[in-house]
Amino acid sequence: MDGLSRDEMAVRWDDIIDSGGKCSAEEYGLIRKMIAASLAQNLGSQQIHHPLSLVDPTTLQPSDSEELTGVQADYLNGIKRYAQGQTIFSNFAAQQKVLAQKVQEQKRAKERERALDQEILALQLETAKLQKEHDQRRTFIKHLGELEKMPAAQPDFLNSDIMYEDCSPMPEMPKEMIDGFATDHSAVNAQAEELLQNLKKHVLRSKLMSQRQQADYERSQAEKPIDVNSLSPEVKLYALNAVKNALINWVEAQLAKAGDDGSEAHVEEGTASAQVEYDHDGMLSEIQQKYQRHIELRQSLLNQLAQLDQVKENLKATATTVESPKTQHQASAEKAPLPTNVPDTYLLTPYIERLQTLARQQKSMVQEKSYINGSLAKQQQETRQILDRLAEESQLLSKFPVVNEPSKSELSFDDRTKITDEIKPWLHAADSAKLATLVEVAESVEIGMESIDEAIVRLEQACKLFNVPFPQGGEELKQEDGVEDSTKVARSPKKEPAKKIDEVKTIWDILDGNLGSINELDLRHEM
Repeated sequence: MDGLSRDEMAVRWDDIIDSGGKCSAEEYGLIRKMIAASLAQNLGSQQIHHPLSLVDPTTLQPSDSEELTGVQADYLNGIKRYAQGQTIFSNFAAQQKVLAQKVQEQKRAKERERALDQEILALQLETAKLQKEHDQRRTFIKHLGELEKMPAAQPDFLNSDIMYEDCSPMPEMPKEMIDGFATDHSAVNAQAEELLQNLKKHVLRSKLMSQRQQADYERSQAEKPIDVNSLSPEVKLYALNAVKNALINWVEAQLAKAGDDGSEAHVEEGTASAQVEYDHDGMLSEIQQKYQRHIELRQSLLNQLAQLDQVKENLKATATTVESPKTQHQASAEKAPLPTNVPDTYLLTPYIERLQTLARQQKSMVQEKSYINGSLAKQQQETRQILDRLAEESQLLSKFPVVNEPSKSELSFDDRTKITDEIKPWLHAADSAKLATLVEVAESVEIGMESIDEAIVRLEQACKLFNVPFPQGGEELKQEDGVEDSTKVARSPKKEPAKKIDEVKTIWDILDGNLGSINELDLRHEM
């Protein structure tokens, strides 16, 4: 196809179109080159470097289509229509761009307006806040100025020299009289000093007695030396019993004091603390009695030791009466010194164990007593709280209060802690409510009795109106035709209706169950 002319190529192009576009690759490439050259010629250039759809429609200068025929003419017309459509599209795109810019400007204007409104609102709120603060400060300054103008704001308002300048001086009083108004602590100090001196005397007397007893003991030991290991079991047993009894008494006394202090301290707190003072003389006398008891025990122990020699002599006499080698050997054994380390724990162990058992029992009893007291106090507190809550919710207590009830500050501790006293207002309110109910019921009964009297009077009037005899004492009335009358009433005098009411039991006995005094038969009969 390279040697073909332009007209021959056009004819070949028409044949390819008529055949449905079937051609070889070589013919296809030549046709493309021919079309590109024709387009470039129509555009006024040597060749086309880019697609035709991207060419500016204003630069298109198509030649006259009258010289062309067939597909070329159609193609040229299509290019013209494309140029026109491209121009219209460009115009619409420009208009849309302008409209989009206007919409964006409107949005930005609305956003600026909204931000401006928010800023104006914030400024108004800030202005109102500042105005309120300004008004408060102005009011404060105003009142402060008014206060500063008052006499109390002057610096010399409370100056005692200026205040009492025009006053006459007070009369002078003797120093003895002024000192008499002060609290006199000399009596308390004197009492404390006296107690201290008495205590020192008792301590000194105790020391002297102890030294005297020590001297007597040393002298008796020097005159009659006694070996504790050489004592008989009977003497040791007696001494241990004495010490044991004293120790048991002391332990029981201490435990009893601890129990009494734990259980009765909260009961006697209100009265005993206010009425009884600490008795120093009584405590000193009690200590002196305990010490005297201690001295007596020691004296009895010394007497027992002094009698030890006599016991030894008696043992020796009984030993010499027996003339046997065995007894002589035993006597020589008795004369021999006893070992110093003779174990005597077998005498102390039972008593110590018994003391421990008693101490544990006393301790457990004290703990149990304390636990019971705590439980009772807790239950009492819970009961009181429940009663207080019920008293707040109750309407009877507020409606019927106790008259002349003493205040809790005037009551003693025992009276304040009694649960039975907490229930007395409830009993009083219940009794008062019962009496009020009985009075109300009695009034209602009286009103009912008056209504019954009035009903009887009206029944009597009705009987008179219809010419029906009113029976005396509830007698039955019968008509002439043998039909029983429907009314059975009792006459009651007008002046004393209560006496006639007492003759019948109830109103139903009078009416006999027929409340209608007139029926159809009576009406027809009367007519």
